[in-house]
Amino acid sequence: MALTRRQLLSLVGSLPLTVAGAHQAWTQTAGRVVVVGGGFGGATCAKYLRRADATLDVTLVEPHRQFVTCPFSNVVLVGLRDLASVTHGYEALRQRHGVRVVHAAATALDPTAHRVTLDNGSTLAYDRLVLAPEKNVVRSGNCKRKMKKKMEKHNK
Repeated sequence: MALTRRQLLSLVGSLPLTVAGAHQAWTQTAGRVVVVGGGFGGATCAKYLRRADATLDVTLVEPHRQFVTCPFSNVVLVGLRDLASVTHGYEALRQRHGVRVVHAAATALDPTAHRVTLDNGSTLAYDRLVLAPEKNVVRSGNCKRKMKKKMEKHNK
């Protein structure tokens, strides 16, 4: 099921209220939060978690160094703006909000041990985990190959 733009904006708009309401619960425990995914949802979540409680240790895990936004992409396509105007890095999250950014892909989760394994072999420990992967995560890598094999077997 795909989200409409209106549904997405509604979810993003309610995020500050969700974070504010959860503030007390989050600060009563240890403060290591790992956010997997640096798109609109993940980056916004990481920012507002730090704004809600500056003592939280928030780490954003995102393999790409830049994020190209969809809003205003039409004006880029027709030549009214250049691609750089809709391309953003993660430095502001680091500098303005104190979010630690790790440029790597999450390859495994261990919810029992509270650990995320990254594609560079390192692991991140967390007390709270937020999963905000891009919409194409299901279609990539291993999952795509497994689905293709299942389809080949099914079609035989």
